[in-house]
Amino acid sequence: MFIMSPEIGQSLFGQAILGEYFRTFMVYGVIGVALGIHVWKANKKSRITVE
Repeated sequence: MFIMSPEIGQSLFGQAILGEYFRTFMVYGVIGVALGIHVWKANKKSRITVE
């Protein structure tokens, strides 16, 4: 991802820096989804044990 993002940005948008911004957006998105799934599963697990 770190190697390909400038090349993809250059080919899609004509500027390599836009590929870097896109890579950053994607990485933070994946981290956010992973944290959301973790919280959802932890909440679901704690709800099962309390009842």
